[in-house]
Amino acid sequence: MDLAETYRNADEAERKLIVDGLPYETGFMKPPHEHRFKPGNKLGRGRKSGSRNLRTQLKDTLRKKVPVQENGRKTKVESSEAMFMQLRAKAVQGNMDAIDKLIELARKTGLFAEESNDTPVPLVTAEDIRVISDLVTTIKGAVPSESDEDEGQ
Repeated sequence: MDLAETYRNADEAERKLIVDGLPYETGFMKPPHEHRFKPGNKLGRGRKSGSRNLRTQLKDTLRKKVPVQENGRKTKVESSEAMFMQLRAKAVQGNMDAIDKLIELARKTGLFAEESNDTPVPLVTAEDIRVISDLVTTIKGAVPSESDEDEGQ
């Protein structure tokens, strides 16, 4: 594990020990004093407490309900579902880009994978094998062999 990864995985106290133990005054993880953020600088504090990151914003946006009219009835569905409905409508109209996108999404989500919970049925069962062997025995007994024909002469 390299120093950067160790630093990322460390808590605040361990980070201070790592930085203080570095054998140089400036360099990796130790910018020169004149370029460090001064106390009270708003830019040096990072993201505001309580502000949402991009992933949370996107998730909330896709979960918001929007009005949709389908089969003459107005309903509210999640934004993500409305987008899929639009994509489906375009694909049904023959839009090749929409068809490609739907097929790609179906493959990525595993919709085209075999979903068979049934146990495979063998082509020939043990009962079939027994019946066939009985039939072969019966046929062998009913058909005279060449040695039987030689004995009769």
